[in-house]
Amino acid sequence: MEQKNPYFIDYQSEIDKIVETIKQSNKPIRYQIMNATKSNLELAIKLHPVIIHVISHGDYDEKSACLYLEFQDDGISTKFQTHEIQNMIQNHKAMTRIKLICISSVVAKNVADYIPKSISSVVFQKFYNKEDEEGPAFWGMFYEKIFSDFTIQKSFNEAKQKLGSKFWENKNNRFICCCFHKHNEKCPYDPASIGYEGSHNQHLSCAQQKWSHILEKHAQVHQKQCGLNCLGMMTHKCSQLEFDDWGCQNYSSRIENILKKLQISYQDDFRQNLLFKNELNCCCCDQLSGILSIVDSSNIIYENAQHTFEQKIQLHLYDQNENNLNFTEKIENNEELFTEINYIKIDKQIILVHSFDWQNSDLQQYTINAITSYFEIYLKQISNKKQIKRLSINLKDYNINNWIEYVASQLNLHYSSPQDFFIKFKEYFINLQNQPQYLYIFLIENIVNIYDTDQFKKFYEEIQNAIETHFILIFTVNNIEKNYLKLLTQDKLVQLIDLKQINSLIDAEIAQE
Repeated sequence: MEQKNPYFIDYQSEIDKIVETIKQSNKPIRYQIMNATKSNLELAIKLHPVIIHVISHGDYDEKSACLYLEFQDDGISTKFQTHEIQNMIQNHKAMTRIKLICISSVVAKNVADYIPKSISSVVFQKFYNKEDEEGPAFWGMFYEKIFSDFTIQKSFNEAKQKLGSKFWENKNNRFICCCFHKHNEKCPYDPASIGYEGSHNQHLSCAQQKWSHILEKHAQVHQKQCGLNCLGMMTHKCSQLEFDDWGCQNYSSRIENILKKLQISYQDDFRQNLLFKNELNCCCCDQLSGILSIVDSSNIIYENAQHTFEQKIQLHLYDQNENNLNFTEKIENNEELFTEINYIKIDKQIILVHSFDWQNSDLQQYTINAITSYFEIYLKQISNKKQIKRLSINLKDYNINNWIEYVASQLNLHYSSPQDFFIKFKEYFINLQNQPQYLYIFLIENIVNIYDTDQFKKFYEEIQNAIETHFILIFTVNNIEKNYLKLLTQDKLVQLIDLKQINSLIDAEIAQE
């Protein structure tokens, strides 16, 4: 069995540049870097980010006849296929909060076609087994402008200019591949039909790229593509000693294969139509166009495919109303989850107030009141006129048979069955979005009789699915309940406050005073 060479993409330089740009923005931008797994993508979506940026290898799977992003689950390479990507985006309720999806991949441009039109996307076509200098330049400028509240379109345009400068100054290593441009649907070498790896391996090894305009009058069009698309044009250059009219045998076989796939008979004037300033054209799509322009009786004019840096990037902006992310406004809205006053730092939405000695009701109540007052002080500090609404649900005298009825009465919910309760409960939290003038603080106490039941697990999951930036959820628990809830909670949502630690900090503060 033939051993295949490994394929990799350069992702680290891109990550480093994006992180550097975030830090240089001097804004409280929250971000997280995760390995590309399906479970991590699920988690990322549930964190309700403004932007999701995916860097991944990918290709076309001939068995299932679809494109895929290559993810790593439990150290094993898995194919995240386009229909799965589409289903996740369309059906995941948390996706409605995401305003921009960015993709860097070998299959970026094709995968972007499967992103619903309700979400804008920016993609960069990476290439495997090659150090990427242009991707970091593009993304660094793009995010710099996004963080400065440029629109998506203007940020893309600025990043495109940066990419162009980086590309043209790199005289010894300009690289454009036929894999980058969208292929003619009849092209037998289309990567989206036979795979990027397969298509690239069938590129003519005797092709070279032209980086000068073919006509003297084009000399003034520096760094721009002309009407003939001659910058980066693929032409034949072979070191073989024997040539026929078609150059080398590889070139002749390529033309024969195209004719065979299209079931077209050979014509003598095909060769003349494949010349590019007396040199044979090596791009598969240009070869196809040259042949079709003779065979096709519709008089359609076939243009040469572009081979320049612009083919590496693409913007999908379907709704002009979503063009402006208002990034600063969004991170300022998130700041209400970050406050540090005295000895408690509050930066999560679900807070577990716990202690082995959880019967210390005085200290417990003191801590809960302190959390509330922290948010009152913080809202005043940032001149936010939100009012705090606090609702207490004490389940001390309730068990699995009657706790739902009690919670429903506290939230003024009318329901016909336990299933109907969870539907109404979910709607209750979703409807909080319509009351941005309030910051809600929900206190749930004494869950000892129900915390390990399936009903409570469902209750807790529904709360997490409806997480909004304008409500805080506080549980008072013992250590056993704390450990159980930790297993059910996304790490990025939960904060633990130890009553004993708070007690020692209060004592230390009093002593210092």
